[in-house]
Amino acid sequence: MKKIILAAMAFAALAACTKETTVDVAREEITFGNAFVDNSTKADAATDPSYSTTGKGVALTQFNVYGAVNGVNIFNGNTVSKGEAAYGSAWTLTGTKQYWIAGADYKFVGVVDGTKGGVTAITPDAAGLPETITYTADGATDLLCDVVTVDDAASPYGVVAFNYTHLLSKINFAVKNTTDASATNYRFVLTSAKLTNAYESAVYDVNNDKWTPAATMRDFALENLTINSAATQYHSQEVLLIPGSAVGVYIAANIEATDNGTDWTVVSTVEKTFANALGMVDSTPKTLERATAYNFIVELGVGTEIQFTAEEMPDWTDGDGADDTILQ
Repeated sequence: MKKIILAAMAFAALAACTKETTVDVAREEITFGNAFVDNSTKADAATDPSYSTTGKGVALTQFNVYGAVNGVNIFNGNTVSKGEAAYGSAWTLTGTKQYWIAGADYKFVGVVDGTKGGVTAITPDAAGLPETITYTADGATDLLCDVVTVDDAASPYGVVAFNYTHLLSKINFAVKNTTDASATNYRFVLTSAKLTNAYESAVYDVNNDKWTPAATMRDFALENLTINSAATQYHSQEVLLIPGSAVGVYIAANIEATDNGTDWTVVSTVEKTFANALGMVDSTPKTLERATAYNFIVELGVGTEIQFTAEEMPDWTDGDGADDTILQ
């Protein structure tokens, strides 16, 4: 009788081990990868210049993920990072692993916040997912977001892939000295340059994909430059702004002259304000559009009026860097 009991216990233990092993094999881990910006599927997307605080080809290598299954939170801002290899390296999730549940409903929200200087608050919904994101503009921090839903999950589950969308507008600012290149005895020195009338902060509604800017406006100072005589554009600064504002440009500069090429003397000053940099449509100022890049060029010349042009650069969303090389 004792032998029979022992044999039964051993069989039960074996069955328990077999059952546990079967469950482990069947469990598929929730993984993340193939993160693109604005549907860029080119090879260049591995070093996509679309997401960058400088616009010089810094790759999208990290984001934060929030997730819920059947309304219960499973990820709460966990970091997802890409390996060091330029192409094909896996994305790794920090924190506790989670596994797919057959037939369950999932919702994931991915957020990219540059150097994490722009997002000042995230308000969660009942499932712990971002409902609104409060963003304060610093001119250098990008903000991307995407929502992925999986209804009635079924094997094979695959990788959760975010196709991020730019939530901001980008301005490339340049200055061009139109003075004859042979007139090397003149130069311009910018003493003040700024973008004006831009939104300081706003709240982004994640589920409705909508910005609600605050009423407070601010200026963004641009880099002061020394521009020698030559038909050359000088790239000063890239600025990322909240969309919707009728941004302006202010420029002040000294005209300096030299007899010996070493000692410079201020001979005149110039300044100009372009209140509505993007122009007007039916007497209404045009405003910055989301996920759109603009090329702002100020032209200065000895004895000429200051000129300004604003050109829309839709290539920002293509991941090919075209807008980032035009001012090099």
